[in-house]
Amino acid sequence: MNIEERKLMQRAQKAGQFTDFAFLCKGTKIPVHKVIICAQSKVFNAACNSGLKKATSGVYDLSEYPLEFVEKMVDYFYVGHYEDPNQDAPKISLSTHLLMMVLADKYII
Repeated sequence: MNIEERKLMQRAQKAGQFTDFAFLCKGTKIPVHKVIICAQSKVFNAACNSGLKKATSGVYDLSEYPLEFVEKMVDYFYVGHYEDPNQDAPKISLSTHLLMMVLADKYII
């Protein structure tokens, strides 16, 4: 997918169009497309394809992480990068990158 197609998918995700799964974080539901998250994460793929509650409920709880980082992870799924609106891209803090690496490692992204 080229960047324009990825941005179209992201707009559909943000509008909740055709979404079939959601991440729950601190009471906020973030709608996503299974085809996007499952293609990029073995953990989410397994969760969506199992008979476990996460698969049947269509919701995966990520409340152990700050909401802003879960949103960044979703951005990464859709456009291949994440941003910090409070910082310039080359100056994103090391702690931001570190927590994003923790998420990527845990969910095999």
